[in-house]
Amino acid sequence: MKRRNVLFIILGIVIVAIIHNYIDDLRSELRDELTLSSERLKKELKLKEKMSMEIGEHESKRVTSGILKTPTTSGAVSKLHSYISQLMRSAGLDIFTVRTNPVVKYKYYEGISITLEAKGTPEDILLFLKKVYNSNVAITLKKISIVEMKRENTEDMKITLDMEGLRRL
Repeated sequence: MKRRNVLFIILGIVIVAIIHNYIDDLRSELRDELTLSSERLKKELKLKEKMSMEIGEHESKRVTSGILKTPTTSGAVSKLHSYISQLMRSAGLDIFTVRTNPVVKYKYYEGISITLEAKGTPEDILLFLKKVYNSNVAITLKKISIVEMKRENTEDMKITLDMEGLRRL
């Protein structure tokens, strides 16, 4: 009987040791994973700081202040439409069509998406793209197509754009 109790005690100690080693291994794996995640996050933060320093204040203000600030989706669509149309006309482009695409919902923003077709000289198209880039409105060019128009004695080109502006919800 005494021998049996000693065996149960030894068996209990072995089981506790196995459980302890298992928990210690899990703790060690978790510690290693947290260390790697921490190092990765530090690298990403350094890269973000470096990029923000390279981009400068102008770009960071452009991204944060350039969100379409309208209370409704339809108001934001018309505001983006008129803003892009104004940029196109001021660059010398002739607008053919403007189509509104379905609104894309993000966690904190809506993507107001439109498709535009216009024509102009390569210089006009370049001027328009520069104006979009230097704009204070957060606009993303999702898709762009520039093709030569098949007409005699003209250097006009056709540009098709899928653009998206952001609106805070």
